[in-house]
Amino acid sequence: MGREADRERVRMDAGTIVNRYEIPVRRHVEDNEFIAAARGGRLDAKQVHRLLLLEFQTQEVEFSAYPLLSVRFRHEVPDGLFLFVADTVRRARTFLVKEVAPALGLDVDEMRRAPLSPAPRRTAELVSWLGLQAGAGEAAMTARVDFVLWTAACGALVDVLDGADVPAEVVAYLRQYAEAPPEVVDGAVEVIDYALAAGEDPERIPRSAPHMDTVIADLWHFAAAG
Repeated sequence: MGREADRERVRMDAGTIVNRYEIPVRRHVEDNEFIAAARGGRLDAKQVHRLLLLEFQTQEVEFSAYPLLSVRFRHEVPDGLFLFVADTVRRARTFLVKEVAPALGLDVDEMRRAPLSPAPRRTAELVSWLGLQAGAGEAAMTARVDFVLWTAACGALVDVLDGADVPAEVVAYLRQYAEAPPEVVDGAVEVIDYALAAGEDPERIPRSAPHMDTVIADLWHFAAAG
């Protein structure tokens, strides 16, 4: 039995590991209370403000976690993915601070001081743990799930809100995340292959993916319902 398990580990490759975990994209869109409110014309300013606040707060931890992953795994393959994610977050944050928040009358300094609600806190805890403890393959796969789920919901929202009575800056912000970038979708697979070659246990690589699924669902629920 032990030898069979060892042979299975040898046969594992990134494509197999990624394909074994079915990302629940459809559920994240169809069961999304925030999207449902937008489609029903019930989306209000408080909900939009909460969405932007949770984005702001999760960016805080992403700023440190992804550069840290780049430092921990000093190789061009993981470095390319993790720094791409960090730069994507930085560009989104700049747009949020300079364009979106002023358009909605939000005080950025107040956003910096706002306490963490439970949903953003759970996300921060997961992302912090990934930055400090996860292997390169596990962190890459979890980032892939993050982007695939988040962009699916944002893309659906852009379709609903485009032309609606919502500030254009909000729609433009969501449009940044309307499609999962190949640098993450494909780049994560390359990092997993790198990690396997470096000896990372294939059974550990997908273990945080379901947690990312859960925290993203919680974030959308928080944005919709508080």
